[in-house]
Amino acid sequence: MAKYEEFLDRMVNVLRENNPEYEELLDGAVNTVGESIQELVGDFRKRAFMPARTSLRGRQGMHKTAVVNFMDICEKMHKEPEHVMKFLLTQMGTTGYLDAQQRLVVKGKFDYVSFF
Repeated sequence: MAKYEEFLDRMVNVLRENNPEYEELLDGAVNTVGESIQELVGDFRKRAFMPARTSLRGRQGMHKTAVVNFMDICEKMHKEPEHVMKFLLTQMGTTGYLDAQQRLVVKGKFDYVSFF
C-alpha cells in the first residue's frame, strides 16, 4: 500500500510541475464527481422502498403467506403488480395470486426477506 501511495504522490507532483492548470482541473473533476454522487444518492433514496409486511395463514400443513403491502411496494418501484407477481413467483418457485384486498398470497411459508 505504501508503494502505491508513493507512486500516486510522485504522479501528482509530475502533473503539477508539467501542467500549471492541474489544480483547476482536479477541482473541476472533484466537483463533477461530487455532484454525480449526490444525484445517485438522491435517486437511490427516491427508489428505496419499505420491506414487505407478511402474514402467515393456513391450517394442517397448508401454509400461505400474504404480502400485505404488495401494492404499495409496486407503486414505489413504478412497476405493474402483475409483472412483479410473475417475477417473484418464478424466482421463489411457488404459485400465488392477488386476493380481493390486493395482497399477494403465495403458497408456502416465507418471511419478508424472501420477497425483496
